Amino acid sequence: MVSLSAKPYLESIGIYQAGVQAGDELPDINLSANENPYGCSEKVRNHIADYITHTAPHTFSLYPEQGSLQLRMAIADKYGLPYQNILCGNGSDELIAQIAASFLNVGDHLLHSQYGFACYPLAAKKHGAVPIALAEDNFTLTADTIINAITDKTKIIMLANPNNPTGFYMNQAQLRELHQRIPPDIVLMIDEAYAEYVDENNLANDKEHATLVLARNAENIVVTRTFSKAHGLAGLRIGWCYGSDIIINAMLKIAEPFNVNLLAQQAAMVSLHSDDFIAQSVEDNAKMKQFLMHELPKYGLNPLPSQGNFLLCHAGSTQRAQDIFSQLKAQKILLRHTKSMNLPEYLRITIGSIQQNNRLLDALKNIK
Repeated sequence: MVSLSAKPYLESIGIYQAGVQAGDELPDINLSANENPYGCSEKVRNHIADYITHTAPHTFSLYPEQGSLQLRMAIADKYGLPYQNILCGNGSDELIAQIAASFLNVGDHLLHSQYGFACYPLAAKKHGAVPIALAEDNFTLTADTIINAITDKTKIIMLANPNNPTGFYMNQAQLRELHQRIPPDIVLMIDEAYAEYVDENNLANDKEHATLVLARNAENIVVTRTFSKAHGLAGLRIGWCYGSDIIINAMLKIAEPFNVNLLAQQAAMVSLHSDDFIAQSVEDNAKMKQFLMHELPKYGLNPLPSQGNFLLCHAGSTQRAQDIFSQLKAQKILLRHTKSMNLPEYLRITIGSIQQNNRLLDALKNIK
């Protein structure tokens, strides 16, 4: 008798591990997930409270708007893009999965950074494709490395920019050069989850939203964004992407109906116009980043430069990283030990508020 079995290539897939595991006691301070320590904007909070009180009793029993059309049009208006080329998802994770599902067949190759977001190789494996990790040079991925890894099996290149967990950033000149050298039948996905945090004043020739402009003139580029980081809406799971007709139309065919819930759509539309909150969050993040860059080495944690809202810190050894992680966790302060990302000697620390950062530094004084 033949026994029940799933697709054989699923056996090699591990389950994605978040900072806070299912069943874990919640920490007092969670610096493991790169969330906005300042929450979301007051405009969003007030709108959702009002919506729940006055509108939701009549709409919770109804499905949300099909295809998040109003939100797509609001994003289009904000960034000067055609709404037909924008797609919203249940977090940008869903969009990443849709891109993989649209363009990968069994045996195809997906290229990603050696130290990058775990969802990229997982997205490939779910379709029987092969994830190829590209070696980084001093935690930096170069165009030459990417181009030299391309074969006739390569179908997608997934890059986070800034990159998580290392914090490196590929500037617009480098992205343009990379795109010019990539064959036109390969999809280049640029994940800009942390785009708002990039310090453009220190990056020559970079302009706000320039990657979206690059994508507008390229058939094989898709840019993903999220409301989970700077916008502070991680709990509502809402992301979006922009790409060519070919890419977006393919993704639409496999998108789940009503995939973005009602409150997520409402919150995102208001957050799009919360510029003051976003600007303040970015400014505070920059100040706190400099503060931690100066203070953390005093406790044996040496951070890499970062264009995100997190710092990847070398702890000296794998054992020391584990000791710091475990002792802080016992004090209900959670960092991300990056051993699952093949960086066992490192800890990734979300840049918190001044109160959270001071609590972290006080706790580090007592680490044995």
